[in-house]
Amino acid sequence: GELLTLGCAALFAGHIVGLGRWSSASDAYGLTVLQLGAVALMCLLTSPLQGGLSTPPNAGVWAAIVFLALAATALAFLAQTWAQTYMSAPRAAIVLTLEPVFAGIFGVTIGGDTLTTRILAGGLCIVAAMYVVELGPRMRAGSPAR
Repeated sequence: GELLTLGCAALFAGHIVGLGRWSSASDAYGLTVLQLGAVALMCLLTSPLQGGLSTPPNAGVWAAIVFLALAATALAFLAQTWAQTYMSAPRAAIVLTLEPVFAGIFGVTIGGDTLTTRILAGGLCIVAAMYVVELGPRMRAGSPAR
């Protein structure tokens, strides 16, 4: 599991760096379509490792797939591609560290998860680390934080 996590982190970092280099506001839609095509192809090629392709069993599963495909994948890729035309790759990576924080917030508010001390401490650690990384160098340099 650790090797897969490390590989995923490396690929995720490469994705952020690549978007920082290749994205522009005028090409955000085209680059998003290209990314979605690459994801679809990779999923298709790796599906035999997961037992192959199968049809979703009912309308509820279809609805979940459509929602996740549009909101969690297509719109997320578009938002990230567009945003990275205006911010550097390191800053985008820092912002993306908030993903588990938002997942925890939605899990507690919508998903019915219980807010525990461990969840709260983890979220606070992530937010604190984000501020230290973003504001620390500015404070040492004596420049005011924006």
